[in-house]
Amino acid sequence: MQLLFSEITELVNQDFAKVAVAGALIVFLLAFGTQSVLIPFIGILLILFSYPIAIVLYHGVLQIEINTQLNLAGVFVVLGIGADDIFVFTDAWKQSQHEPELMQKSGIDQTEARVTWTW
Repeated sequence: MQLLFSEITELVNQDFAKVAVAGALIVFLLAFGTQSVLIPFIGILLILFSYPIAIVLYHGVLQIEINTQLNLAGVFVVLGIGADDIFVFTDAWKQSQHEPELMQKSGIDQTEARVTWTW
């Protein structure tokens, strides 16, 4: 029994190492793609904050007691979708700079128009 437990622990540790590498790769690619260090960290943090809220709804509101591996795999799906959203919104913001009707405005009006166009 002790041998089985040590093998399982070793496998879990290897899996967490892969998760850490994947997370670091996502942050690096986001930082490279957005040309910012702040956007990836805040984006990933916000994405990860959605998981505890989902767990509270899952267990607290819906009263579902079963927690499977599929629930944990959902974190990767949400991270992937969230990282893609960060890329899409960043590219839309950059594109809004080339829209002539948006650039005719000045100051806060221009920023507000670009945010509205991006959203």
